[in-house]
Amino acid sequence: MSSEVSATPSAPTESPYGGTAAAIPGTVQVENYDNGGEGVAYHDAEAANQGGQYRSDYVGIETCTDSNGVGNGFNVGWTNGGNWLDYTVNVASAGIYTVTFRIAAPLMGAQFHLENAAGTNLTGAVAVPATGGWQTWGSVTATVNLPAGRQDLYLVEDTSGVNLEYMSFVANLTPPPAPTGLTATAANA
Repeated sequence: MSSEVSATPSAPTESPYGGTAAAIPGTVQVENYDNGGEGVAYHDAEAANQGGQYRSDYVGIETCTDSNGVGNGFNVGWTNGGNWLDYTVNVASAGIYTVTFRIAAPLMGAQFHLENAAGTNLTGAVAVPATGGWQTWGSVTATVNLPAGRQDLYLVEDTSGVNLEYMSFVANLTPPPAPTGLTATAANA
C-alpha cells in the first residue's frame, strides 16, 4: 500500500535585501532591491543578469568604477522602460525628502521615477543628463513626500539608457517661522 503525497509550491515572498529595511534618511544601494524574484521584488524584461555581478537573478548588475566612497562597488545597468526594482524602507519621520540619485549615462534622454506601493508617482519623471559614459558618474535630485514607517518604494525605469548606483535621502529641514510681536525703538546711535 502506498500513500499519495502532493505538494504545492509556495509563491515567492518579498523581503528586504540583507534582512533589514533600508533606513530613510540614509543611502539605498540600487542593487540592494528586495529579495523575492521576478514580478515580486523586481521586473526585468531580459531573462539574464547582463553584467553577471553581485546577485544571481535577472537584473543586470556590473562592477562600478565610481570612486566617491558612497557606493558599494556595483551598479544596475542594462535598463529598459517598464523595468522596476522594489525596496522595503523604514522612514524615520514623515516629511519631504531630497533624494539624490547617482547616475551614469553616455547620452541625455533617459528617465525614471520613484513610486509607492499604490502606484503613485512620487517624484515625477527624473530626467537624466549625459554624463559622458556608462561609468562617468554624476547626480540628479528630486523631492519626495514620504509618510513615516515601513513601506515599499519602487524605482521605475521609464526609458533605457542609464546606470544607477545609489539613492541618498535627506530630510528637508523646515526653517523656523518668522518671529512675531517684535517692535523697534528709535535711538540716537
